[in-house]
Parts: sequence; C-alpha cells; structure tokens
Amino acid sequence: MKKLFANEKIDLLYSIILVLIWIIFLLISKLLHFHSEWVISFIGVFVIACFNLPTILRRKKQYKKIDELRKVLNLSIEEVREIADIGRYDLSDWNWDKAYISPKKLYFLEDTLEKMYVKQFGKEFEMIK
Repeated sequence: MKKLFANEKIDLLYSIILVLIWIIFLLISKLLHFHSEWVISFIGVFVIACFNLPTILRRKKQYKKIDELRKVLNLSIEEVREIADIGRYDLSDWNWDKAYISPKKLYFLEDTLEKMYVKQFGKEFEMIK
C-alpha cells in the first residue's frame, strides 16, 4: 500500500465526507418521493462540482505554502523542482498554475520542505495570513 502524506489524508477525508453527504441526500430524496429528474440532476451536478472545491482550495494553499517555504529556506525554483523531481520548465516565466505537477509530487514537496524548515529552525512552519 502506498504511503499517504498527512495533508493527503485530510483531503481524502474531505472527499469521503462529501460523498457520504451526497449518498444521504439521495436516500432522503428517495424516501420523500422527490423524483423530479431535472431537479435531482441539477443538484447532482452542483454537488459533484462541490467535490472539487476542497481540492481546488487545497492546491492554491499548497502553492502558496511551498512558495513561502521556498523563500524562507532561501531555495531557488530550480532547487525546489529538483527536490520534487518535477522536470524542466522555463525559468524566466515560472508560474505554479501553468505548470502541471502531479498531486503526489506536490504532497511530497510540501512534506519535504516542512521537514527542512523544522530541521533548520526547530519549530513548525506557520503561514503568514
């Protein structure tokens, strides 16, 4: 079985909770004989779109956290990419949103940079709000 990082476990838990809420909604609508197909379809599309919301918010938070850790640890973008084995991109116009990085590598990079921060400073990293 593959190793899951702590933040990856939290994201998985959010997804499971949303799926359970959707199943409960379907059971309640079945018990109340709420069978209007277009209403159920509309709500279904809305709920499925909401499944992606925690993931989208988490990615933005990850990018911000990785960038802040990179600055605090005084690492260049190239060094960060080497740590995560991300690959080569144009250094002059680097943008996290435009470069595809697999979620597994993002979790690995976030975990590795947090460990480097704890090793260097002796305390956990807290993001500036």
